[in-house]
Amino acid sequence: MNEGIQKEFEMIGKYGCGFLCLCHFFKVPDSEVLFYFRYLKKKGVIDEDCFVNDWGKAASLLADDWETFRCEKSNTKDKKAVLSIEYWYNPRTKLHHFKLKDWDPLGGSVTVKEGMIESYRNFYRC
Repeated sequence: MNEGIQKEFEMIGKYGCGFLCLCHFFKVPDSEVLFYFRYLKKKGVIDEDCFVNDWGKAASLLADDWETFRCEKSNTKDKKAVLSIEYWYNPRTKLHHFKLKDWDPLGGSVTVKEGMIESYRNFYRC
């Protein structure tokens, strides 16, 4: 067992909602999430606290068929995008949360229940 594994799972659980949305979309098995967290971190695509530095590159590295993606932040969901990740904000708690239209990594986020969509991350195949 790797030293620090509990800390890595804690970071993914607390701050990995965007990363987990990508994993869900690309059908990464739950048993491989930690492997891909470490892989993307090693590539410099995400950092220790799961902040995604390059959404397009993260999607490209998770895609299983060598596709490349680009990502644009927008105030609207683009129907031409192959994937749109919602970015929610709760003014009461001042917290943010990423989720897919039909899937929430938290399975019932207070940020989503009380908040509003602030922006989208729209993904396009290159």
